[in-house]
Amino acid sequence: MAPADVIKKQPDASITLTFAAARPVQHKQIKKRVESSPGSWTHHVVIEKDADFTDIVREWLKEARAFGEQTKKMSVNGFSAPS
Repeated sequence: MAPADVIKKQPDASITLTFAAARPVQHKQIKKRVESSPGSWTHHVVIEKDADFTDIVREWLKEARAFGEQTKKMSVNGFSAPS
C-alpha cells in the first residue's frame, strides 16, 4: 500500500499525519511505514478525531523533530542521513 492509498482509504473527516524517524515505529495507530532511505523511516497515522492525537503521537512528533534537526545538521556538514 502506497502512502497515496492510505489517504484514499481514510475517512473523509480525517487527516493523514506523516512523520520521519530514525527507526521503524511499531504501533496500531501507524497505518503505513516505509524505509524511505537507509536509516530514515516515514510513517503515516490517520487522525479521525481529537482522541487519535494521543500522547504517543505527540512523542513521535518530538522524535521526528529531533531526527529532522539531526539530519539537517548532518547534511549541512556534508554527511548523509544517519544509518
